[in-house]
Amino acid sequence: METIVSTLWTVESFVTTLFIVQFYENLQQYPPHIALKQTQNWLKTLSKTALLDWLNDKQKELDGILNILLEQEKIRIQKIEEEYPYQNPYYWSAFIISGNRVKIQV
Repeated sequence: METIVSTLWTVESFVTTLFIVQFYENLQQYPPHIALKQTQNWLKTLSKTALLDWLNDKQKELDGILNILLEQEKIRIQKIEEEYPYQNPYYWSAFIISGNRVKIQV
């Protein structure tokens, strides 16, 4: 049986992207259930400043249209008033894993 990462409800695509990228990075070091918990904790405690720094680091790895999209997201994030924009469980508790191992297809 393979592991599937899914959500219990629809989470906005930008937040889902953040979650999956960080989950995949955590998965390189930890089993799926620990990677999931660490990613959930990361997202709910992610400050606006730390998010912008994280996006700047990721942007260095990207080219073309993805850079443009990230720039637009950074502008949107700067307008958010909350210091921890994703602390509400709506954003991080929707993500679950099922199964016992992860298969990532590229």
